[in-house]
Amino acid sequence: MNFFERQRRVALGFLEHIGTISIARYRNQHPPIDWGRLMHEWDSGEGGDDSILRRLEPDVPGLLLSYFACHGTLPLHVDSVGPGNLTFGAIVHTTRDLELDADGESVGVDPGAIFLLDPTSRHGAKADGSFVFATMDLPSHEAPTAEKFRRRVSRDLRRIAARHPMKEKQ
Repeated sequence: MNFFERQRRVALGFLEHIGTISIARYRNQHPPIDWGRLMHEWDSGEGGDDSILRRLEPDVPGLLLSYFACHGTLPLHVDSVGPGNLTFGAIVHTTRDLELDADGESVGVDPGAIFLLDPTSRHGAKADGSFVFATMDLPSHEAPTAEKFRRRVSRDLRRIAARHPMKEKQ
C-alpha cells in the first residue's frame, strides 16, 4: 500500500496496517447471538482440507452485510470483485485466537475489530477454532469511515440477535 492510500485509510479511522489490511480496533459490544446454531445451519460453501468456509444465512431480511463462518485456516486468496472496490469487514465471533494475514504478515484480532482490505491482494486468516465475520464490498469512492461501518455492523447484529438470541444455559 502506498503512502497516499495509507493516509486515506488513516483519515477513515483505520490506524493499524499489516500488509494491505488496515484495522480499527473496537471493544466487542455485539449483542449475544447463537452463532453455534447459525453455523450448524450454514449453507454449502467451499473449503480445503483444513479449512471450511460457509456463507451464513441468518434468515433476517434486509441485512446490509454478508456473513461468513470459517473453521480453521482461510488460505491466502484474492476475491473476485470489480476493479476499484474495497472490502470492509468485521470480526463478530471467535472461539479461539484469530490472525488476519496479508503479504506474508499477520496480526491478531478480536471480535469488535473492523478491517479494510484490497480484495485483489492476497489475504486470509488463521484460527485454531471457528470464527464469524461480516463483509461488504464497496467502490473506493464510497468508502465509509471505520465508525460508520461499525454502526452498519451493529445495526445488522441487533436484528440478527432479535431473531437468533443466545439461549440461557439451564
